[in-house]
Amino acid sequence: MEVWEERTARTAFAFELVTSPGSAPGDKSTLHERAVGMIAHHWTEQGETPVAHLVGLWVHPAHRGKGLGSALVKWVVDQVFPSGSDCANQRHRLQLEVGERNEDVISMYDHLGFRRLDLDGRSMEYHQH
Repeated sequence: MEVWEERTARTAFAFELVTSPGSAPGDKSTLHERAVGMIAHHWTEQGETPVAHLVGLWVHPAHRGKGLGSALVKWVVDQVFPSGSDCANQRHRLQLEVGERNEDVISMYDHLGFRRLDLDGRSMEYHQH
């Protein structure tokens, strides 16, 4: 069993799907051709600390570079740290792993307030800025 299969088998996910304008809500017949981006996260615990893991971010190639990826990541941040809350005073944490060669996405995460947890830069954690 792959690591992602193990994670999905034992955790509940929250996800946001963005579709292009003009698609009817709930219209699954055109979902694949109209989906322009999605993101998912799930919760685990490290000791007594709840940790949200951003595990999936996808933006259709035709819609990349337009801020959609940032908007989706901000949606997860808002789910983990509700409006008006202070990250430093909460026990929650938000982490992710990213491919070391995915420099554009790493740059986006840096800009959004994520910091590297290890030398290779693959593991990152959100810090409010």
